Amino acid sequence: MTNPRMKIVVIIIVVLVLISVGWAVFSATQVQTEEAVLYWDVDRMYRFDISSKQSHPLDIQPEGKILSATFDNNNGEIAFADTTGLKTAFPNGDFPQLLINHEEALLDQGTSYQVKYMPLEWSPYGNYILLRRTGYETAGIFQFSTTDALLQPLPPLHSGGVDFLQCETGLSWSPDEAAIVTGLWGIGFCDGNGGIFVIKEPSLAIEKIFTGTLSLTPPEQEVVELAGGAAYMKWSPDGKHIAFVQDEYSPEDQYHSLLMLIDLQTRQTQVVVNSAEGDIATPLWSSDSQQIYYLIDHEPRLNRDHFYFEDQIGVAQDEIYRVDVSSGQSTHLYTGHNLELVSISPQGEWIAFLEWASEDISETSRTLWLLHISTKKLVRVSEIEAKPYSSGFIGWETIE
Repeated sequence: MTNPRMKIVVIIIVVLVLISVGWAVFSATQVQTEEAVLYWDVDRMYRFDISSKQSHPLDIQPEGKILSATFDNNNGEIAFADTTGLKTAFPNGDFPQLLINHEEALLDQGTSYQVKYMPLEWSPYGNYILLRRTGYETAGIFQFSTTDALLQPLPPLHSGGVDFLQCETGLSWSPDEAAIVTGLWGIGFCDGNGGIFVIKEPSLAIEKIFTGTLSLTPPEQEVVELAGGAAYMKWSPDGKHIAFVQDEYSPEDQYHSLLMLIDLQTRQTQVVVNSAEGDIATPLWSSDSQQIYYLIDHEPRLNRDHFYFEDQIGVAQDEIYRVDVSSGQSTHLYTGHNLELVSISPQGEWIAFLEWASEDISETSRTLWLLHISTKKLVRVSEIEAKPYSSGFIGWETIE
């Protein structure tokens, strides 16, 4: 006859073994990930490890100064422009490629200038790179296909001949890579062409989805009605809405900056934030499309006498907020000087932003910061030598 105590011991051993095996399987499936920031400064690229708070140079060797750079979250490649051309490489330096050479061109007077291709943003699946081409007569926004190396200019958004580079107010991909949203100012020499446009892939057909009205009340003049401009368009991650900013003056000469949404199914718009204190800028969606992070600049840059937007001079006190889309409730996160809201980390824990505290408009040194959203802890990444209002931020890298 079997000893009952032995049965109990065997059962306990079997249970313990099953628990150990189950825990091992569970642990193996729980991959620990960390986030790092990729950025560039003058002629080198760096990885900033958030956990160790240390920066390390990447194994990419640009030729001369870096002009711009952006990270492909899908394939893990960096597209960048240096003094010789548009290139791609992985952060460890593998598989470097020259995509487009910068070109020399001549003016009618015999003087020369360089045509440069500067990457703005990868498409969600990495099949395209949006580029800004600089040059005297050949400037514009272009799309480079990484699958067949086809370079195409984005089409004119209207028939009025308004300069796309002067009036364009932002570019953003749809999450399914099927379209690009952009917009045009409706003021100044862009008058009559303001609105939001969707450029569809692969045909590049254009659809105008929003036209507003911008009312200005100049001193001692009648109210001026202009075709509404829109800025800072951002497609929501769920593909249902586009966030954008519209600035208005009321007949009482009261300034308003509006953070708005357009429902892509109904084409109805709604005001999420109405600010009478300063310019709303650079809205960024949370990954679940439930919240929007935005900046308020307390020195509005609208020149009311001449109806154009001018560069900010001096030190402005700016604020970073987060608004819940459904309730419209905003939460203050940070106050600083001359801020530029750059990006939200993929895991939604950090905000990357630039701060430029100099009163000298020619000063190029800016500080790249990280703000932990839940604790509001600040982490300083680096000083970056970049032009005012341009970013040395490349992207977020997820490390397992």
